[in-house]
Amino acid sequence: MSLRAGGVASTLAAAVAQAEPPPDCAGTQREMTQCAANTLAIADAALDGAVAQAWGDAEDVAAREKIEAAQDAWAAYRDAQCDWDAAAFRGGSIAPMIRLGCAEALTE
Repeated sequence: MSLRAGGVASTLAAAVAQAEPPPDCAGTQREMTQCAANTLAIADAALDGAVAQAWGDAEDVAAREKIEAAQDAWAAYRDAQCDWDAAAFRGGSIAPMIRLGCAEALTE
């Protein structure tokens, strides 16, 4: 994940506006998975805003590199953990929703 200050606020606002979850996330598996994807998009947008703020507050290039390295390592951890969680449901229609829910929880 590489974030640069500049246009981040407008990108964040657009992402949040597009990622509004449906009013009722109960329904078919497909609808629940889409709801989980929307909820993750909202959490990701909030995280991106926080990282952009930290990036903007960083005192120098070295600090920004540390922020980027930490964010990359965290994203790799999140993806690996959520892949592991979803693997228990491999082949099932619920697996994508499990992965998305895990990613949203860790992002929060």
